[in-house]
Amino acid sequence: MSKKIIAVVLSALLVVGLVAGGVVFALERKTVIVSVDGREQTVTTFDDNVAEVLRAQGIEIGPHDAVAPGLDSTLKEGSRIAVAYGRKLTLTVDGDKQSYWTTATSVDEALDQAGERFLAGTEFSTSRSAAIGRQGLSVVILTPKDLKLKVGRQDVRKVTTTGLTVGEALLDFGVKVDRDDILEPVAKTELVYGARIQVTRIAKAERTIAKAVDYRTVVKKTDKLYVDETGLRREGRAGKVKITYLVVRANGKIIKNREIKRVRVLDPVTRVELQGTTDRPPPEPEPTPAPEPPPAPAPEPTPAPAPAPTPAPAPEPTPAPAPAPEPTPAPAPSSSVWDALAQCESGGNWAINTGNGYYGGLQFLQSTWLAYGGGAYAQLPSDASREAQIEIATKVRDAAGGYSPWPACAASLGLL
Repeated sequence: MSKKIIAVVLSALLVVGLVAGGVVFALERKTVIVSVDGREQTVTTFDDNVAEVLRAQGIEIGPHDAVAPGLDSTLKEGSRIAVAYGRKLTLTVDGDKQSYWTTATSVDEALDQAGERFLAGTEFSTSRSAAIGRQGLSVVILTPKDLKLKVGRQDVRKVTTTGLTVGEALLDFGVKVDRDDILEPVAKTELVYGARIQVTRIAKAERTIAKAVDYRTVVKKTDKLYVDETGLRREGRAGKVKITYLVVRANGKIIKNREIKRVRVLDPVTRVELQGTTDRPPPEPEPTPAPEPPPAPAPEPTPAPAPAPTPAPAPEPTPAPAPAPEPTPAPAPSSSVWDALAQCESGGNWAINTGNGYYGGLQFLQSTWLAYGGGAYAQLPSDASREAQIEIATKVRDAAGGYSPWPACAASLGLL
């Protein structure tokens, strides 16, 4: 066969091959729509099934992703492929953590898929319309809880909170609790529906009062008095203490009143009474009665009466004696000592009368003043002169054998 004939035959065969190939090419090419998480694109492909198309587009399918139709499904012209990536959604509801895989792209849609329903007032850490990316999303959810709350003396009230603990609930309601208050249950306690929270307000305060201290009474024997006689050497005087109490109140009511400090500000003065020990002498014997006189002789006959003499003039009445002058106090002995005592006892005010039961510069009791003869000058020592007060004080000192009736001031002046 000539070369020309061979060339014609090859050319004819090539044309037939090209025509046949074109028919096959036209039959295998198709156009499909691929949607990934809702974003669509048109793809022209010669692949036969879904898996081949996705592989060609670089779309990897994981165990939690969804593909429709299935990966082995055969494609035809105009087929649609939908891919929804799986996303991990972690929900922490009132501290309880749970995880879900979802193909939803928003929180709200994912909650619907998970079948989670929440009451009005529930708090979310992110918006319910927030998108969920391929990396997933964590959402903290706090549900509302109905509680009963009592603070101090207030009435019980019904409240609602999304807090997880008692402490968080109190923060929601603006209730402050200090270290003395009593909180039931304690702040770390987890809340449950219908729980009761009670705050007892505790207030602590100190209170100081003055209290009298009774004086003692002693009896001393003395031979200067008869056994049936008593006397007074020194008048007693009550002392004074200041007592501090810690007062604790719960919701305004006192629950504790405890003494925490006691300070003596004035010592009591012991009362000294005297009891005589000397026996009285026996009474003198009564005198022997004189013998009765002999009977008088019979009377002589009475002569005739003589003329009555002229009566003498009546004597002039004797004038009444002039009243005795009031006693004058004796000169004050060692007045400088008494002035020093008065300065200590009363600030040197001889006329002082504060109403506390002690009078004058040397702070006499009225009973002592009168017992030692002060009534001759005045009923109250504060109404008598300085000299009269010193005179009576001297008697008191001599009876006591020293300055012990003024214990504190006498000691400070070195007189004891």
